[in-house]
Amino acid sequence: MLQPRIQINPPTYAIKQLLCRGKQYTPKANEFLLCSSRAAILLSIKATQLQRGSNIGVMAYNCNSVMNAVHQSGHNITFIDVTSTLKIDINHLSQHANRLNALIVTHLFGIRNDILLIRRMFPHLIIIEDCAHATSIQQLNGDFTTFSIGQGKMPSIGKGGILVVNNKKYISAVKNLYHQIPPTPILSSITMHAKLFAMSVLHTKLIYNTITKPLLKQKHTIKNVKTPIAMYRMDKLISKAYNSEIKNIPAYINKRKSVMEELIKIDNRLFCGENIFMALLYINTDTTTKEDVQRKFHPRETDIHFSNAIQWAQQFGYVIGSCPQTEHLTKHLYMIPTYNK
Repeated sequence: MLQPRIQINPPTYAIKQLLCRGKQYTPKANEFLLCSSRAAILLSIKATQLQRGSNIGVMAYNCNSVMNAVHQSGHNITFIDVTSTLKIDINHLSQHANRLNALIVTHLFGIRNDILLIRRMFPHLIIIEDCAHATSIQQLNGDFTTFSIGQGKMPSIGKGGILVVNNKKYISAVKNLYHQIPPTPILSSITMHAKLFAMSVLHTKLIYNTITKPLLKQKHTIKNVKTPIAMYRMDKLISKAYNSEIKNIPAYINKRKSVMEELIKIDNRLFCGENIFMALLYINTDTTTKEDVQRKFHPRETDIHFSNAIQWAQQFGYVIGSCPQTEHLTKHLYMIPTYNK
């Protein structure tokens, strides 16, 4: 039975979450809970109060939600290439830095970028750290930092994002904007939790192998990703679950480290970020096929996580050839799940 590539918690967890009677989470003075990580990024961009049409740098090897947050804020995207180790390409950034007003730095798969170095080299930039893959990062050096606790993230709670404001000069602006954001509507909350339960069922091994994977996950034509971003405060049940899960994060990471040790025995070329969000493997497609990788790591589902990154980026003005390393990685970098033995 194939193990799904993305961790989705089981139905029992979804039910437990609905029945959660834990203590309501109380944000810190600089911490704000929202319905998603993309909403947290959008809020942070708005809080910068940059003039509409400003230029914001985004790593090209990325999720379309990051690109869309910049688009929804009314600013322009400048795509920055990544290195073979999935960090932001400092040399490529240097070529564009003078034209940038802000920069979103994504710690891809928990692989940490050197924010302090970027700040020293380009002190004029407003920096937003995107930690959707990097739950374990403790030292936050950007002006803003965003986290995700959505399905497939760690911890995989459901649907939520956290914005941490590290630069005090932006606290007032964030608070003013945050108080204008409505709480999650009751109907939206009911619908969301129903979807979370359905996703949990669809990702149980038997259902995933017989229905979800063969029938519901077939590749389709890439659709328009410039969709409006919902802006709500985090659902109360999700915030309670988050409050109860915070203390478990170190244990989750240790468990993934144990899995990673076993995976390296299969192929010692594997690498990962410090929180072991996923194991990564660069494949020379001239000598190794997708089927070869799948057989090697079976029953773990393997695939390229951001295979559509360039097609997404093109919807936001990306020009082919601008970020050659990113274009290469979208065909050669495979991910192997680490969340379970």
